[in-house]
Amino acid sequence: MNSQPTSVSAICEVALQETTALCRDVSQLSTAQAQNILQRYAAAIDGNFIPCMAAAMLSVQSIYARSATQNNLFEELSQDHPGMLKRFLASANIQPAPAAYVAVSHAVHEVHKHTTQMNGLKNMSLVTLCEYTSSAFIPYIAALAQKCGGTNFEYTDVHGVADIEHAKQCVYGLEMESRHYDNAENSILEMKAVLMRLWAAIYEVD
Repeated sequence: MNSQPTSVSAICEVALQETTALCRDVSQLSTAQAQNILQRYAAAIDGNFIPCMAAAMLSVQSIYARSATQNNLFEELSQDHPGMLKRFLASANIQPAPAAYVAVSHAVHEVHKHTTQMNGLKNMSLVTLCEYTSSAFIPYIAALAQKCGGTNFEYTDVHGVADIEHAKQCVYGLEMESRHYDNAENSILEMKAVLMRLWAAIYEVD
């Protein structure tokens, strides 16, 4: 058991900077490019985020990490965030094509490979980094949808507000979870790399 604090906030900040760098100026993108990014986002996130959060909730040792993931999962389900995402995409006339699933399949499989190990530190790292970097990608996908003619922004409006608090809770939860592991920082950095490969698969422009 490691009683020394791990630099979770610093790692999260680097992940945020790297995510921001992936989000290109929407005005420089074509409508087709914006559509492709949103299709890949849908293919990667819809149906996958909730299982990742559930895996974290079930596998963590820290009560603070469990509370953070439980609160997040409750909101995802009780407020029907998957439904919000579908309406957000539908309003922009976005329907994931087979090519979108192919484009993200390797990165999504890599995420699944780690989450199914039911390692609390790795799973908490993944969801924390996802929540933290959402301050970059949620406004970005809203702008992409607007470029595509989208009219329903409930999904991005709700996540733009809620994810700020979720990120704070998850960062603290991850800090507490990391105390149960030796060399925790290595695992957190490993999962940062996994998440950044997923974000690259989604957000890099064709």
